[in-house]
Amino acid sequence: MSQQVVQTIEEVRRIAADWVANQKPADLMSTDKNAVMLVDYCINNFGVVIASNLTKAYQALRDKLDLFPPEPVAAAVTPKTDDELAAEEIARQHRDYMESIKPQPSFDERVAQEKAKRLAADAKKEQEDAKAMLVVVIAGYQCYRGPNRIDYGTTDMVQKELRGVRAGNDSVRTLAVVRQIIQELNDHPKTGDVAEIVKSINERARQSVDQPKDAFGSDVKKVGQFGVR
Repeated sequence: MSQQVVQTIEEVRRIAADWVANQKPADLMSTDKNAVMLVDYCINNFGVVIASNLTKAYQALRDKLDLFPPEPVAAAVTPKTDDELAAEEIARQHRDYMESIKPQPSFDERVAQEKAKRLAADAKKEQEDAKAMLVVVIAGYQCYRGPNRIDYGTTDMVQKELRGVRAGNDSVRTLAVVRQIIQELNDHPKTGDVAEIVKSINERARQSVDQPKDAFGSDVKKVGQFGVR
């Protein structure tokens, strides 16, 4: 049996990020499923998350991981005829002409469009960052039997329940929900405690009188309540 080592969330995140940047196999996709499976395998089989153990986990779980498909073999390209090239040039000139006579947006419209694109890009990045952090936060949760004695069975049970928590498709709100659940869990959780806390948070949101907002400041009627799958 491997020796169990207590690691902080920051240490796991640093080691995983370094492994992804320098040692991750080229065909391994960066998905939540892969991150959870690799980290869980390291903890369950080696007791510690380090680069060499992540590589061993990849080798052991390769058939179950999300991988990029192999590069397709390039097909032979048949040279285009002069008539085909001439037809493409005529089509290109027509597209350029139609584009040149198309009504152009005003300055204010262009500014608004650029602002909308920027806000959409920022929101997308915020969601992606929250999605990645959610994996780290859940993987970093630990339950203890006593000083420096991890209760691996209970830890695994709670982590699985936390992965089922969803605030719609909003990873930012889901991350906030999971963090609050972890704060409200007692030292010796049991099966179903995560669902009970979710129920309690939703109930608190419903009882809000002044403004119908959930525990994380979002309009309940607009985004809906969160739950456990």
